[in-house]
Amino acid sequence: MDQNLNQPLISVIMPVYNAGPFVKQAIESVLAQSYKNFELIILNDGSTDNSEQVILSFSDNRIRYTLHKKNVGLIACLNEGVRISNGTYIARMDADDISLLRRFEKQLSFLEENLLVGICGTQIDTIREERIIPFDRLPICNNAIRAALLFRNVLIHPSVMFRKSIFQGETPFDSAFYLAEDYECWSRMAGKTEFVNLSETLLHYRIHSNQVSTDKSDEQQKIAAKIRNVMLKNWNSVTESELHFHKLICLNKIKSKEDLLKVDKWFHKLLHLNAAKQWTDESCLKTELNLQWKKVCMYSGTGIGTFSVYQKSSFASKDSITEKARILLRMWKHRNNKIS
Repeated sequence: MDQNLNQPLISVIMPVYNAGPFVKQAIESVLAQSYKNFELIILNDGSTDNSEQVILSFSDNRIRYTLHKKNVGLIACLNEGVRISNGTYIARMDADDISLLRRFEKQLSFLEENLLVGICGTQIDTIREERIIPFDRLPICNNAIRAALLFRNVLIHPSVMFRKSIFQGETPFDSAFYLAEDYECWSRMAGKTEFVNLSETLLHYRIHSNQVSTDKSDEQQKIAAKIRNVMLKNWNSVTESELHFHKLICLNKIKSKEDLLKVDKWFHKLLHLNAAKQWTDESCLKTELNLQWKKVCMYSGTGIGTFSVYQKSSFASKDSITEKARILLRMWKHRNNKIS
């Protein structure tokens, strides 16, 4: 481990469970980082494949290896990693992903220069069958991230670096929110710190059929809805029926013109409630609502007749003619995408 005391120590937490095909590349990407002063905490959670053999093939003295004889689960591993870490900063890393060369350097530099920011993510690309595929751009600034969190998780967990100090006195990840423990963590930390996603792609995020998030996506969505409910209930004046309707919006299950009109009304109420709650600034919330309005209209399955409903809304007012043409085409493509 680099002993230069003038450089902050980063603790990289990498849980491993049956990641034999990918873990070598993941570890190599960490050890090759341009920023050298880190410890790599690898927690082998009872793997039954060749993961341990691969891990032990590395001799770098920055690696701290823990073997669990029995599987204790991802969240227990994450919390253990934070608990035993020595670093000022915690960098998350999954055993099947790849950190790009300057990831730690860039995140650390930003956090050192922006003391109000406690959680720093990055843009990502995905890996599918060894092909690199660009991912949708994630919101960058704190207020844009806070607005987006009302609908979706926009901090990609294995891309994140955070200050260990923001979790002083509490457990970072809650086992009650397994499958969306990161989303719950960010929503809880919104009251304590600021967020950022760097504008640069610094992680390649692998997508494959063995992922828990792939195998249990329906259950994950239920947990995510529970997290959004907690956030919105704190706004007061939000009814149970509105919470259920918000869930349908997030799941792309708005399937009639009548419901689209209800979406428009609900979005205006969110703007009104935010003015009182000050969860985020108005312009960032309007930008997110514009994005969500396009999405629900495009995927409503009601055909191009939906376009008139879309266009009359104030949430469509800033879209260019080109963008509106793209949306019209998408509506036509999804015209039969209805739920019986």
